[in-house]
Amino acid sequence: MSVRLQSKSKRSAGQVVCQLAVRAVIATLRRQQYGLSGAGESALSVWQEFSLQVQGERCAFWDAYVAHIEQAIEGVIVSLPAADQVALYLSTPDGRAWLEVDQAERDSTPPVEMGAMVALAYGKVIAAAMDDECAVVAAAQCSRRGRLDCDLVQTDEGHE
Repeated sequence: MSVRLQSKSKRSAGQVVCQLAVRAVIATLRRQQYGLSGAGESALSVWQEFSLQVQGERCAFWDAYVAHIEQAIEGVIVSLPAADQVALYLSTPDGRAWLEVDQAERDSTPPVEMGAMVALAYGKVIAAAMDDECAVVAAAQCSRRGRLDCDLVQTDEGHE
């Protein structure tokens, strides 16, 4: 029973670490004013441009946004203390699977796979971008001023 409680607390800690990492990534992207989609400086932050695209409008540079977001997430994860990385990993599907293996049959330390942690955090970043109404307002204001650098195209494509 104590092993199960310990595992549950590590997953909860991982969820907190993930939330903090996502907030750090979003804060960084909000400070980045040079848009990935245009030749010049954008009136929107990278976060605002990304949020608009997540909400249904993708530009030709979508893959660059995805790579940029994933790189930002990885940078935040790498900067975390080792214990936080383990907690974060244990909150991923791979980490939960590792926890479900009988303790006698597994390594004493989880493998802490970067890809699994980035994927988990990326999903949370996408969810936050979907809920960001501020990006829509900012884009409408810029559009009225003719300052959007990216020719956005409607698409139903997902992340990959």
